[in-house]
Amino acid sequence: AVGGVDMYIEQTIQSIHGDRRTFEQGWQHLSGEEALDYLRQRYQFSDGDFTRMRNQQQFLRSLLDRATSAEVLSDPRRLDAFLRTLTATLTVDEDFSLARVGWAARHLRGDRLTFLTSPHAGAGNVDGQSVVRPDDAAAAELHAAVRQDRVSDWVQAHPERLSGG
Repeated sequence: AVGGVDMYIEQTIQSIHGDRRTFEQGWQHLSGEEALDYLRQRYQFSDGDFTRMRNQQQFLRSLLDRATSAEVLSDPRRLDAFLRTLTATLTVDEDFSLARVGWAARHLRGDRLTFLTSPHAGAGNVDGQSVVRPDDAAAAELHAAVRQDRVSDWVQAHPERLSGG
């Protein structure tokens, strides 16, 4: 709907899905289908789901920047296609207003986003399944910061918890 996104591919990998396309290291312009395929990859990375998570966060930044670009916002057909695609993939409350959210986020850009993951104690294996072990105490502290609208204070106190840069 927005004409694809630009993403930095950290290492050359071959997809394990579909037509097994190759993603070359470096900046690439990915179509929606290519981006979806890339964002599903994890087994090729030494830290698996953590790289996949960072790639998904990078995608969200790139999508936000692309959706708020003049190329999309000034083209009524492209903007309509994006909004229709967006609203078809979201589940929202009855009083949700895309116009209100759009207006409130009109100055939001990818470089202004901070991504976090719930605090964890690393990855492991349980009964042959890859798992992420939670850090319940640290997560409780983050959740309290969210409830108190003090996430920026928490981020400053825990820069090691930022994900994806």
